Amino acid sequence: MTVFERNLEFLRQRHPELVNLVQESPSTTHLTIESARNGDPRLRVQTASGTIVDLHDPEDPAQVARGTIEQMGVNIGGVTVSLGIELGYFARTFVSKLKSQSRLIVYEADPAIFLMALRTVDLSEVLRCRWVKIVVGPQAPLRHWATQCVSQTNGTLRVVSYDPVFQLAPEIYGERVERELDRIPGIVKATKNAVIRRGPLFIDSLLKNIPHIMMAEASTELKGCCRGIPAFLVSAGPSLEKNFHHLKAAKGRAVIIAADTALNYLLPRGIVPDVVVSVDPQKETYRKFKHLDIPGEVALVFHPSVSPLIVKYFPGPTFAMDTAMPVYQWLNGFWPDKGAIDVEAMCQAHVAFNLADCMGCDPIVFVGQDLSYTDERMHVKHGGYLTESEQAAIVADGLLTRDIFGKPIKTNPTFVNYKAVFERKIKQFSGTVIQATEGGLALEGAETCLLADVLQEYCQGAPIELYQRFTERHMRLEVKEIEAVQAEVQTQARNFFRVERTSQHVCRLLEAMKRRWQQHRQVDQEFTRLGKQVERLTSCIPRYQQVRELLHWMDLELEIQLDQDTQELEETTDLTLKHEKQLERGLKYYGGLIRIAPKLRNYCERLAYRLGQWSVL
Repeated sequence: MTVFERNLEFLRQRHPELVNLVQESPSTTHLTIESARNGDPRLRVQTASGTIVDLHDPEDPAQVARGTIEQMGVNIGGVTVSLGIELGYFARTFVSKLKSQSRLIVYEADPAIFLMALRTVDLSEVLRCRWVKIVVGPQAPLRHWATQCVSQTNGTLRVVSYDPVFQLAPEIYGERVERELDRIPGIVKATKNAVIRRGPLFIDSLLKNIPHIMMAEASTELKGCCRGIPAFLVSAGPSLEKNFHHLKAAKGRAVIIAADTALNYLLPRGIVPDVVVSVDPQKETYRKFKHLDIPGEVALVFHPSVSPLIVKYFPGPTFAMDTAMPVYQWLNGFWPDKGAIDVEAMCQAHVAFNLADCMGCDPIVFVGQDLSYTDERMHVKHGGYLTESEQAAIVADGLLTRDIFGKPIKTNPTFVNYKAVFERKIKQFSGTVIQATEGGLALEGAETCLLADVLQEYCQGAPIELYQRFTERHMRLEVKEIEAVQAEVQTQARNFFRVERTSQHVCRLLEAMKRRWQQHRQVDQEFTRLGKQVERLTSCIPRYQQVRELLHWMDLELEIQLDQDTQELEETTDLTLKHEKQLERGLKYYGGLIRIAPKLRNYCERLAYRLGQWSVL
């Protein structure tokens, strides 16, 4: 396998939207590859004016990249945008520093340079890294990816510009930075505010679901229960309106697994799914079908942080799944594993695919999985959260591509990522996968077929009794298990109170130190005495490690702010300014603990009360 073929393989997996651009083979006549004295390749570019620009050092092409990254420091966090890919020296060196809470976006304005890099150097480590996004072309959605990466890390955004690269397209790079990236700080703030709102929502939902999770069957109990039976994964894409009526013929001869957003469309039309998958904490989904009469034979497979109203509302059998969320990891040792079927899952349909695979279904058939804006709409009627005007604005800003019929259609980078995940799952699946959506994007590795033809080929056997398969095993929850969780929750509720009370005392002392400092501007005996009291109290906080992890996860900005303030302190050499920054950092951090500890304590107290009610039933 050549270097280019290897690079192209990983490009298809992680950056599928760039494959067509590469296969179009943009002209590289203005590019020349030469060898540096150490033997590494270096790139020379001839600009439109005829000027030759050497992008790399003639001795050691990687030395500039190493020096830049050393100046940035070893703990690289947040989002870094690198202007230009050159031959990938910066990106390859940077990848070794990346962590789960950091991202690298490589933006290359010239597709020909990107193609030359793929042909010349092994970029597999960069291309397959899950924390790297490559964006190519003068009109590529740089702002979209920068905003999305900022939302994933809740960190700061920095731009790294290499002068020779910038010289190649100063207008493009300058305009993109000024008009798009320079506006990100406002987006960062909005994103952080959203995280602060959603953090409590996730925790509140998850803790309210604890009794439901304990009582629910494990999703892995469904393993192999439908081996060889077709599975129809029904999503809420607009094209569902074209062929939903065919699904009636699948009932009893296949497993119909529906996303919860599609339920409000299916049930009123006489389509009763066998399983509903629900993963989101928003109450909007529940409000869309709370008026529906859901039959008791419909099983629910739910994520621990789903809206508890949904779990409570469903009359049929329920199956829970595990999650890596810290709040869940705190308590999940008190009950048997539920099964991790949300592996590499960015949406409900990914979870549904994992579930069908776990159940042993074959073939797996997609219905309503458009991954695009079919007929200028994002969802089937009553299947989305947005108003018509909001939906129209998003669709208008979509990326133009082709649907399965070759017709122009709009999509967005997030859908393209969903598509890439599906295609990786299809590649790993040993059975047959069919795209019977009859609209939207094609899926590589899946057969494209009409739903009526799929039913004709795979659903002509004897009727299948699925409900019995879902209810053959019943979980027996011991009272002692409920009491053990209740005791743990009560203990941590008391610890939340202790952390809150200690933080209040620390803040009072810090305020006194601040006043003392403003009056005297020196570290006198009284300032030192107050400081020692603060040290004694703050040394008590680390013993509540579980509490701290939960508090930080509930308010991600708390830890981000602490890291930023700590870094500023380390860079401050002025002792007067250093004292002021130390006081402000302490007041912000412990003030944050005071703000959020009571919320978590209340959540835990309510959960302990509910568990107490269950244990006496």
